[in-house]
Amino acid sequence: MSEYDALIINATIVDGLNKAYTGGIAIKGARIIQTGDPQGDAATVIDAQGLTAVPGFVDPHSHADGGLPWYPNCESAVMQGCTTVVAGQCGGSPAPINQYTRPPGVLADEVYRRSPYLYHGPSLLTIEDVNALMEEKYGWTIDYRTMAEYFDHVLTKGISINYVPLIGHGTVRYAVMGEDYKREATQAEVDRMKELIRQGMQQGCHGMSAGLDYDPDVFATPDEMNQCVATLKEYDGIYVPHWRRTGRRRQVKMGGYSSEPIKGILEVIEASRATGVRLNIAHLAPGWYSQPPMTPEIGAAVGKATLEPIDRAIQEGLDVNFDVIPWQCWEPFPYLCSLHFTQWLRLLDGREKLAEWLRSEEFRKKAWQEIESGNLFQRLVVNPCINPHWAENLKIVTHSDADSAGKTLQEASENRGKDPWNTLCDLITEDPDSKASHTDYRGVEAQMKEFFRHPLGAVGLDVGVSDDKDTMRRTPPYATPLPDQFTGYPKFLTRYVRDSDLLTIEEAVYKCATLPAKTYRLKDRGTLAPGAYADIALIDMENLGIVGHPELSVTYPTGVPYVWVNGKLVVENGAHSGARPGEIILRD
Repeated sequence: MSEYDALIINATIVDGLNKAYTGGIAIKGARIIQTGDPQGDAATVIDAQGLTAVPGFVDPHSHADGGLPWYPNCESAVMQGCTTVVAGQCGGSPAPINQYTRPPGVLADEVYRRSPYLYHGPSLLTIEDVNALMEEKYGWTIDYRTMAEYFDHVLTKGISINYVPLIGHGTVRYAVMGEDYKREATQAEVDRMKELIRQGMQQGCHGMSAGLDYDPDVFATPDEMNQCVATLKEYDGIYVPHWRRTGRRRQVKMGGYSSEPIKGILEVIEASRATGVRLNIAHLAPGWYSQPPMTPEIGAAVGKATLEPIDRAIQEGLDVNFDVIPWQCWEPFPYLCSLHFTQWLRLLDGREKLAEWLRSEEFRKKAWQEIESGNLFQRLVVNPCINPHWAENLKIVTHSDADSAGKTLQEASENRGKDPWNTLCDLITEDPDSKASHTDYRGVEAQMKEFFRHPLGAVGLDVGVSDDKDTMRRTPPYATPLPDQFTGYPKFLTRYVRDSDLLTIEEAVYKCATLPAKTYRLKDRGTLAPGAYADIALIDMENLGIVGHPELSVTYPTGVPYVWVNGKLVVENGAHSGARPGEIILRD
């Protein structure tokens, strides 16, 4: 019998603790047995000459729990080196479920076909209605009502990565208030929420998330939130809020929007101060908006000013951390016509019909009036109602007109001598299938660099899990996953380590693995040390890359040939092995 199950030799090892060095890693069972220069034979030997061995990435902000029952192989995560996710974010967890529940994302097309809508789909359906759609599409139903039952459901199928669960305050609020959630909760309702939070924590959740820009949490008062957060103190849990950055994403009319994101950051810090509960601020973004667009110098100043209240809280003795989405956070439309014309695509039943109608000046004016009405929410970065620079943030990725492809809408409009709106309409009539994406919603890179330089700036992707097949929804706006779902970590490593000197490889690995494991107190995770779990990725830094257009890519990266999860080889020679050795890491 071999001494080791697997032996990695000749690797550049970045262990999350020390300077990089050349050596080997010996694996036995689920653990790393020895590092450095292990001697002995092994059932499997991988010569990692030219490769970098790193701890499997720990994503501190994931929505993977919304996909685990449907995508147990977790391809989009593990194929880029991610071996552990902290999921249940932005107030949404799989349970508890009472009479109503959020429809799973995999049913988006079915929900639309069941009851077509122009603007926004239903926030809630009865569990009976959801299961009727589930039975029709998948042949099985959602049989869990508590987090413990969801864990059992997931483990029955197995998963390829590790899952660290949070309970979502929004899901709890829905379970208590049902469809009557657009108001302040009564004290009796808050008490019931606290009971469900305790239940989730007792069943193994590590903490509670909130989505304070989203239904139903946007209607929760600070007092309700503080009472619910305080419940976590009984279990030494962690509070993980999507803080109030934009306000409720509905009815943003022309000239009718204002927001001061820094107040949202201060609110969640105050919740931690009032309750004594640990805090991880989700996907930190600048505390102020600026019009016109910021210069790099102003951006850096805004970044530093955003960090100041966090640093003051830490100096005060609060346990505060934060994570940051990699720059640049491209969001595919994906079609050029998808976002600003979604309701018309639904009404006219497709892109070709829309292109025909956009030849009419009368229809263009009507479509613009719809934009001004705010009936359909637009991302702030490309929302003409509130952002006079919206056309600068819209990138035409593909188009039959070669002079327009690769340019921003603003550039294309200047080239054509027309205003951005009519240029957008013209481009759609010329090529209804043209693709587009918008630039990062957070302003300029300089402010984000301040967050990544900060010692507590962990990398979180804010994505789900899936495979790379059939990724586009069939109904408008034909949504696809974010590119970060497949290539967020490779993008971060190439942009800030390989192709620039913002971070060393040791600093980057610490932010992608060691720091988030520390924040969530995941014992023996996030490092390559003897005794640690054998969650390991071998990275080919030279050939690490994104396939296709970075703004649209929904497939696996190049340069991640091997990944182990709990000692089992899940990615071998760049392909998923089919193994599902992942664990649900419950709170101790």
